[in-house]
Parts: sequence; structure tokens; C-alpha cells
Amino acid sequence: MRRIEKPIGVHLMMAYNIVVVGVIPLVTFVLAVRNSEGEVSFVWVLLTVALYFCVMGAAVWAWSGDDMGRWILLSVVTFVALQWIINAILMLTGSDIVSGEKPRVIGFISRGSIALALNWWYFNRKSTVAYFKQKSAATPDNEQAVHSGKAFS
Repeated sequence: MRRIEKPIGVHLMMAYNIVVVGVIPLVTFVLAVRNSEGEVSFVWVLLTVALYFCVMGAAVWAWSGDDMGRWILLSVVTFVALQWIINAILMLTGSDIVSGEKPRVIGFISRGSIALALNWWYFNRKSTVAYFKQKSAATPDNEQAVHSGKAFS
């Protein structure tokens, strides 16, 4: 079976997910909490920071070529993107938003939609799935060869 090289898109998508879905929202959240006039729940801060670290960790895991990492990344990115979209819609429907903040809030909807569509499109392409499946398909054969002694002969 011919080995499929890591597609360049995998590198690009991992960089996108680490930076756009992980680092930038994390820094933005931390700065917003630091500059907040009200009190923010420690549990809320901890969960949000952990969520962005999960995105970055899952991106690294998927970058290694593991199919389970790909599915975990898709799950975490989906959760984050839906959170952005739902929170933005709730903010827009609330009456306490300043009109100058509306474009920023609408930006969360577009960023969430783009992250969601881009990740699901790319990581479910036939060639991308084939790259991730090759590693998981090769693993049981390697283990069987090691246990039967064929790996060392």
C-alpha cells in the first residue's frame, strides 16, 4: 500500500485552528476578563481557557496524522464555533448592546460560521480522510507483526 504524504492543507488548517480558533480568542478573552469592571466567575474563566487549550491540543493531535485527533478537533471546533454563534445571537437579541459593538458581535457569527464550514469541508474531503485513515489502518497490522515476531525477521 502506497503511503500518502501529509497534505499541505493539513499544515494550513492546523495553523488556522491554533491561531484563529485557539490563540486569538484566548488572548482576547483573557484581556476582556482583565479589563472587566464586573466580577467574572473563576469557573467560567477556567472552562473557557481550557476549551481554547483543547482546540490547540486537538489541532496538534490531528496534525500528527491520527484519525481520532481529526474527529476530536472537529468536535471541539464545532463546539467553539457554535458557542460563538449562539452567544452573538443572544447578545444581538438583548437590548443592552451598544450600537457601535454590533459589527464586532456580528463578526463572531461570521468567524464561527467560517471556522465551522472550513473545518468540516476540509477534514471530510476524500483525500484528507484517506491520509488520516492510512495511519489507523496501518496500526493493527504493525501490532500483529510485532506480536507474531515477523517485525524482527
